[in-house]
Amino acid sequence: MKLLELADDGNLEALRMLSERTAGAVLGPIERVRSARRLARRVEKALGAGEISVNEAAKLTALVKVRRELEHDDLDQRLAEVEGQIIERVDG
Repeated sequence: MKLLELADDGNLEALRMLSERTAGAVLGPIERVRSARRLARRVEKALGAGEISVNEAAKLTALVKVRRELEHDDLDQRLAEVEGQIIERVDG
């Protein structure tokens, strides 16, 4: 409640922290979202519904980009493993 009181009194840092917490509550647990694409849809939907601000959407979009890069790295690694197994079978 103190954070809300500070934000009501015009404390910009308290307002920023409150908005970040609100954005997290709107989107739900981000670690449970299985793909960057689904996370991007959640952000887009929340922004369109007015549940988060443009600034919050921008921060969350940066998170989506990182998530997408991690997914691509994971996919590249798994593909290399499959290719390695195929080569072993052909050579073996």
